[in-house]
Amino acid sequence: MSFINRHVLHTTRFCLNTTIVDNHLLERRSVTLGMRQVGRLSVGSSPRPDSCLQTAYKPPVVGFLGAAVSDNTIAIANLCNVLKIPQISYASTSLDLDDTEAYPYFLRTVPSDQLQAKAIVEIIRQSKSNRCRCKLFLHVTYPHSSNWSYIGIIASDSNYGGAGLSAILTHVSKINTTEENEFCIAFQYKLQKHDGPTVASQVLSQLNETELSVIVLFSDVSQTREYFRALDDVLQTLKGSEGARLRERALNVIYIGSDSWSSDQETFNLYHGVVFKRFIGVGVYTNEIEGFRDYLQELNSTNYNSIYDNTPSNYFLKWYNEYTEKNNWKDTIKDSKFDDHSSTTADATYAFGQGLLEYIRSRTNPINSSFETVTSEFFDTLKNISFTSLTGNQVSFGSNNQQVGRYYIVGYEDGAFQPVGNYSASKLFYENPYQNTPSICSAPCKGGQRRKSTSPCCHECVDCAAHEFSDGTSTMCSACNQTYTHNTEHTGCIAVTPDYISFTSTFAVILYILIAGGLVAVVGIVAIFVAKFHTPVVQGHGVFVYVTLLSTCVVLLASTLLFLGESSDLNCNLRLAVPVLGVSSLFLCVSCLTKTVILKLRALQITKFYIIQLLILVTGLMTQVLIIGLVLFFRPMKYEKREIKRGKVYGECNFKKDTPRMDVLLYLSCFLIFVGSLILSFLGRNINENYNEGKFLAFQTIAMHIVIVAFIPTIMLLEGPVLSGAWAVTTVIMCFIVLIVLFTPKLYIIIYRPYKNQFIEELLPEIPRTNGVIREEDSMDL
Repeated sequence: MSFINRHVLHTTRFCLNTTIVDNHLLERRSVTLGMRQVGRLSVGSSPRPDSCLQTAYKPPVVGFLGAAVSDNTIAIANLCNVLKIPQISYASTSLDLDDTEAYPYFLRTVPSDQLQAKAIVEIIRQSKSNRCRCKLFLHVTYPHSSNWSYIGIIASDSNYGGAGLSAILTHVSKINTTEENEFCIAFQYKLQKHDGPTVASQVLSQLNETELSVIVLFSDVSQTREYFRALDDVLQTLKGSEGARLRERALNVIYIGSDSWSSDQETFNLYHGVVFKRFIGVGVYTNEIEGFRDYLQELNSTNYNSIYDNTPSNYFLKWYNEYTEKNNWKDTIKDSKFDDHSSTTADATYAFGQGLLEYIRSRTNPINSSFETVTSEFFDTLKNISFTSLTGNQVSFGSNNQQVGRYYIVGYEDGAFQPVGNYSASKLFYENPYQNTPSICSAPCKGGQRRKSTSPCCHECVDCAAHEFSDGTSTMCSACNQTYTHNTEHTGCIAVTPDYISFTSTFAVILYILIAGGLVAVVGIVAIFVAKFHTPVVQGHGVFVYVTLLSTCVVLLASTLLFLGESSDLNCNLRLAVPVLGVSSLFLCVSCLTKTVILKLRALQITKFYIIQLLILVTGLMTQVLIIGLVLFFRPMKYEKREIKRGKVYGECNFKKDTPRMDVLLYLSCFLIFVGSLILSFLGRNINENYNEGKFLAFQTIAMHIVIVAFIPTIMLLEGPVLSGAWAVTTVIMCFIVLIVLFTPKLYIIIYRPYKNQFIEELLPEIPRTNGVIREEDSMDL
């Protein structure tokens, strides 16, 4: 108070006189002392700028400053209600004091525990939700990986602790009803006198049975120390490896402390590192009073009495001098940290001074007014003041008669309190130093396990079936859809790669050999035919037909590569178009070479019958191309995966569903080509032996039909890579039938019977000719 007079009111005509009493933290003593002091606090009737003289005049009391403990403050507040005297507390945070109707003359420069409880819950909630943090001053915090969904609460059995516990539970309940993730309260113990050992044992039991790591300790300093002392005693009794493990668990518990003990250095000197080492505290936001440190260093009984008081005896000053001199404390004042409430105490004292100053200035002679009028009007003035205090805080009392709340969040490291954030205007700016430590009831389930809940936050882990998966957070195991299977961790599904014929498989190597053999044969045939191009065997009945046959064989051999590897929509359409068109070309070529067609053309006296053959071949192929194009346009092939058995998937090429059945045209055209060639070969079975191709053409056509007929049930019975292999083998066989059956006799004559590979003119020059042309009957006699 003297500091306020010296540094605040020294330029005015007024000063504050006070009487300081110690209630020893007892409610009854608070009321008794309050009653005794009524009338002994005064505004000096004749104040002077340089002194405040105590006189025999004892005017009525105009205000109470304090108390610190909420229970004592409430006792004084009840007295103030009766006398209608203003009261300002600098440290009482009880929720009960929020009731302006029950305590209409009460003001305070600290926020209510309601806000403190909200700040504590917000710390837990943000650590639970894994959300991005706000900016903390100039630093950006990042998403936390911790999950604080299972917490314990210990509260002192007092108005302070009980109200704090109730507020925390209320905020948790609100969050649980608005958010999907729930908080669970593992326990809520009240610390009664001498109840520390019981609570400590119950806490250790919870630590042993669950993954709990966070405990809110909403208690005053004395009961906090009692709890830690009891916890230390219980830990000392634990033996063996299990005891060592539990001691380590207890040491690593994260305590979230209320403002009452969060800055109490003595508590940390005694128990930090002994029974706990992880801490997050909530404290009322304060600033140091400018000049107050120098003032304390200069303070002594001489200058105090000479400036402020004519009475040489001052109990507090006497005790202060004796204590500081005995402990050599004045030398360390410059390096000491003031109590958190020094700032709020200064704000409360300054509020009285500022309020009294404004009140007196607004009155002509307030001292002569009635006691009730003075105190009541003075309270109205106090309630509406707004000023910047010595600490730099903006002080004003809102509708709930208390200062707007602001808290700082601290940790403790290397023997000192370290700021980690602050809470203001219901917003938390905070960086969790223990972001990697979860506080949960049960350990997380592994992949392939489902949660079987035993309570909202507790569960058992149950293994899923071999074919099911779970990420460990679900209460159900799930089976993968067809064509999918679980991953190795059983946490999700992955697409199953269908079985197919690999490009490096044994079958593929054999196929490469067959393709290479077929291509070598085609190249050999082409080379020999080019060398003997003008011979009868090569000229035959249409060189272009042979060229088409050999070209088709090359395309078909190459198309077998389409059946290797994993397929696709494009690949499926090519698998259909190329082999069908190639095989159709083979049958059309063979049909054009049959004796039936040749004789029919000669009967029509068409000497250049190969032109008609070309027209037949081109017309047939173009018709087939048109049909295939229509089919692929209106009813394309789609690549689909189908599960054959669990974990076994085949790829299939099927016509797209819900499209016009244009594929019927393709079936019909192929049927007509195959049947037509079979009929022509059958009709040409009994031909003259001199027609050296007839027998072989008939045999080739029949062989090709046998392959086709055998392939039809293969399509129905086989699937997956076996079906693809059947397609490739069938195509290769068709090519080799053509190369072996049709071209081998020709090569035999060209290489081993060259005398048969000559024109008739060269063999029998004496045969009569008609206009240079050998007669038909003469040639047939040879």
